[in-house]
Amino acid sequence: MLKGKKPFTIEKIECSSDKQCFKIKLSKKTRPVHVLPITFTAPEKAGEISEVFTVTITGRPQPLIFKTKAKVVAPKAAEAVVPKEEKSDAVKSASTSG
Repeated sequence: MLKGKKPFTIEKIECSSDKQCFKIKLSKKTRPVHVLPITFTAPEKAGEISEVFTVTITGRPQPLIFKTKAKVVAPKAAEAVVPKEEKSDAVKSASTSG
């Protein structure tokens, strides 16, 4: 979220890297508060991610700069999960078969 004392317009937001992990939905409307939805798509390779964003605002001589960091971890192996219905049927058949 970006908040100003007066309504403002965001011209563009740029990422410092070419990783293409972040996508930002940008509104060209003039308003005092901008909520910027950011979508992160993790790369296939695990590791640290660091990104610097540069926000250009109409009429402001200096851009705003903010940083973000993330850690991408490898997925865990899927664990076998028995649904509750199957589990209760197994318990019923074990108790009625004896």
